[in-house]
Amino acid sequence: MQTQLSQLLSGRTLLLLIGVWVLLSVSQTVHFYLYYEQTLLNSIYWSFRDWLVWFAIFAFVFVVTSKHKHILAVSPRSLLIVTTLAICTGVVHILIVNSIGNLVGTATRPFWVDFGRLYSKRWLQYLFTFGVFWLLLKNYFSQRSTVETNLANDSPQTTLKVNDGKKSHWLKLSDIAFIEAAGNYACIDLGNEQLIIRATLKSIESQLPEPTFLRVSRSHIVNTHAIGRSARVSRSKLQLEMNNGTTISVGRSYWSRVKQALEI
Repeated sequence: MQTQLSQLLSGRTLLLLIGVWVLLSVSQTVHFYLYYEQTLLNSIYWSFRDWLVWFAIFAFVFVVTSKHKHILAVSPRSLLIVTTLAICTGVVHILIVNSIGNLVGTATRPFWVDFGRLYSKRWLQYLFTFGVFWLLLKNYFSQRSTVETNLANDSPQTTLKVNDGKKSHWLKLSDIAFIEAAGNYACIDLGNEQLIIRATLKSIESQLPEPTFLRVSRSHIVNTHAIGRSARVSRSKLQLEMNNGTTISVGRSYWSRVKQALEI
C-alpha cells in the first residue's frame, strides 16, 4: 500500500492533486456562499473538508484497484462491484464528514439525523463523483498498461523463468548453453550444472528471444553465443560444437534455417 501511495503522491502528480482539490473546494465554496447563503467561513470549511475526505477515499480505492485490476473489466461481476463501491463510498464520505463535525463541535443536528439528511440530498452527487473518478481510474490503468507493455517490448529479455516442480528459477539467458528435450521433460544445460524441468521444447522456445536462441533439431535449442565452432560432417549433415565441448547435430529439416542464422 505504501508503494502505491508513494506513486500516487509523487512529484507532479501530488501538485496536480492539490491543484484539483483547491479548485473543486473553491468552486463548492462559491456554491455554498451564494446559493445556500452560508457564511464565508463555513462555506470554506465545509468545501475543503468535503473534498479532502473525497480525495482520501479515492486514494484508498486507487490502492485497492491497483491490486485487483480485474474489477476494471466490463463484466456483470465487475459492474456489481463498482456499483457497490459507488454506494459505499458515499456512505463512508458522510460518516467521516459527520464524525469530523462532531469532533470539532460544528455539528448542528444529531449524528444519524444529519447522516440521513445529507445522503438523501447528495446520493446522486456522490454517484456522479464516483463515476467520474472511476472513468479516470480506468483511463489511468489503461495508459499505464500500454506504457508497461511498450517498455517490456523495447527492453531486451535477460532471464527465463522455469519451474522444476518444487520451485521457480530465473535463469540468466547468458548462462544457458543449450536445452535438450527428453520426452515431457527438458534439460537445460547451464555449463557447470543441468536443470531438469517438466516442459516441452516448443513451450520453452516461445519464451526465448531470437536470434540468440535457435532451434537446431527436434530435440535441441542452442544459445548461438555458446557455439564454439561448426563442422560439416557430410553434404547434408552439420554438427555444432558448444563451448563446453558438447556436440549437437543439426536436424535435416532445420539445416537451411541454421545456415541462414549462423551465416555458414
